[in-house]
Amino acid sequence: MLPCMKQRLTWLCLVLSFQVAQAQWVGVLTYTDNYDIGQIAGKTITTIYESTGRGRIDSKTYPTKSPNNDLAEKDQNELLFDFSKQQKTILIQNTKLAFTQALSTEDQRNQQVWQMQGGSVTIENLGSEKVGQFNCIHYAVTTASTKTKMSASMPKKNIWITSDLGNSNIWYVGPYLYYIAGGFQQKKLADAGVTGVVVKWQYGDAEAILTGYQQGPVPASTFAVPSGYTAQ
Repeated sequence: MLPCMKQRLTWLCLVLSFQVAQAQWVGVLTYTDNYDIGQIAGKTITTIYESTGRGRIDSKTYPTKSPNNDLAEKDQNELLFDFSKQQKTILIQNTKLAFTQALSTEDQRNQQVWQMQGGSVTIENLGSEKVGQFNCIHYAVTTASTKTKMSASMPKKNIWITSDLGNSNIWYVGPYLYYIAGGFQQKKLADAGVTGVVVKWQYGDAEAILTGYQQGPVPASTFAVPSGYTAQ
């Protein structure tokens, strides 16, 4: 009986460990991208909020050097996601418009462009690496185009993903570039076994790293369209 009980306990621990690793991430992720490209330098802070069925992306850039000495803070339009409805809302700040569209609309448009260009992607698993406190898998993603010269100018994208925090619906994989769960780009990675939360990415000379996280419920108001915006 004891060996049998020991085997059952071992199996139960493995099952529970797998369930924890695959649990949906709920909380706040903060990424920092310190960039310095010739006459342009500064810092971009990207914050991703996730709750069950909801998501939000805020990204702010703080220039420290520019050709025309414009060092004003620059904000990306905030993005809201309702995964239960498969919708994305763009909060256009300068006009105070909230533009909502189906996630499938943007995804189909991107996929059509991809197909027209003869796009292909190669995903390499470069093995386990430690990034800070996180156990990660390092993936190299190479994008090519058989119908344009774009491939020669596109650098390889490197992504470090961890399962330590569960699985995220939003992957931050490049400068202002996000792969959303269910989208064709995210599916290509998922089909290759990629899952988890992005801890670091490199794209050419650009790099961002997870510099803060807070796990736990996010207030529902975080994902609501603010007052003063007109729905479109």
